[in-house]
Amino acid sequence: MKHVQYSKESLKDLENITDYTAQMWGANQAKVYLKDIRDKVHQIANGEAIVQVLHIPRPGMLKVRVNRHIVIFESTDATVRIIRILHDTMDIPQHLTRN
Repeated sequence: MKHVQYSKESLKDLENITDYTAQMWGANQAKVYLKDIRDKVHQIANGEAIVQVLHIPRPGMLKVRVNRHIVIFESTDATVRIIRILHDTMDIPQHLTRN
């Protein structure tokens, strides 16, 4: 399994997703959704996720879908770096900066 690193922005994304989900659908649903995202990251690290190339000007970016969110990451032989976790309605290139 590859080592997983989270950017500061992706950790903030997780916090915002959890807070919003808890406010809208309750704490239990927020826990379930957070677990879904973490399970998907685990699948990425194990090479088990269906991954797509993210077609933006920044090379090497990959993505996977988790419900209504997109996990954006970079991968090397040893590491998966989670860059952002964005809602699928967001303008993804606008939210990607060099991190």
